[in-house]
Amino acid sequence: AKMGYIGAYTYAEVTSGLTSFYLGAKSVCPSVTMNVAFTGSWFDPVLESDVAQSLINDGCVLISQSSSSMGAPSKCEEHHIVNVSNNSNNLNNCPNTFLISSIINWEVYFDYVIFLVKENKTIPRDWCGSLKDKAVGISTLNGNIAASGISLKLGEVILGLKNGTINVFDTNTFTINGQKLTNEVIRTLKKEGRTQSPEVIIDGIYHESNPRLYQSYPYFDFIIDGITLYNYKY
Repeated sequence: AKMGYIGAYTYAEVTSGLTSFYLGAKSVCPSVTMNVAFTGSWFDPVLESDVAQSLINDGCVLISQSSSSMGAPSKCEEHHIVNVSNNSNNLNNCPNTFLISSIINWEVYFDYVIFLVKENKTIPRDWCGSLKDKAVGISTLNGNIAASGISLKLGEVILGLKNGTINVFDTNTFTINGQKLTNEVIRTLKKEGRTQSPEVIIDGIYHESNPRLYQSYPYFDFIIDGITLYNYKY
């Protein structure tokens, strides 16, 4: 099983997201691999369409992306390739191939900020929403192409992410160059002269959103085994 992913840039925001997506697929299909091509742009419908075509030509049976244009979803619809979109419910546009999409719900943050202003309180410099407060979520599932039992499985995973029994970057679920990721390995992988990360692995979990670490997130920027990069663009 081979997936394709169209990334905007190679920095941590995108790398963290595509790795999370891959690990989710790997949790139900251990043999899955994923090819990733970067465009160097957040919105380039023509280039994203061309890149999607390249991934399809290489045998990818499902494609997702960090960009938000209709370039990749439209190409998937044209070739009958399943698509997982990014912050865009494309069920009406691509009824035969759109499966589901990640969703950002900005209302949660706006309500929070408006409340603080109303109460004359300071707006925190750093803030992160979650599934718990419905700041992020998933769109309506396309039941016409979804596998049997997928709704139940999604419910189980969402509950696990909320209550902490499922952790996205559980270091027991992936390797880097055949090695399990540890704080010592992270120090070795960091390039000379680059700011060193704090001890981000606690009890076998790589923590991206732990307030104790005093570091902006996302900051997972490693390429794990099973993911192949076509190119490298910041």
